[in-house]
Amino acid sequence: MFRREAKSVEEVLISHFGPDGETSNSGNRQGQLQNLVHSIDTTRPDYCTRLLLGQTILALNAYRRYASALYTKKRRCPGLG
Repeated sequence: MFRREAKSVEEVLISHFGPDGETSNSGNRQGQLQNLVHSIDTTRPDYCTRLLLGQTILALNAYRRYASALYTKKRRCPGLG
């Protein structure tokens, strides 16, 4: 796996479980991870593309249940989850 792919998968997991202190996009969940920031800045122009790459890698390797992005600081991205 290349670094870009690994960072994308890492970001999907962060956006699924949520960084500490962040509220989910729906507003009803608190983040579970000790991460204080996202692996990839949600304001980057390529954020949604990178998120989709990570979601695809997880889905192709039988981890689709972790592909949903619940913590994206309200950034809307088309994706698998």
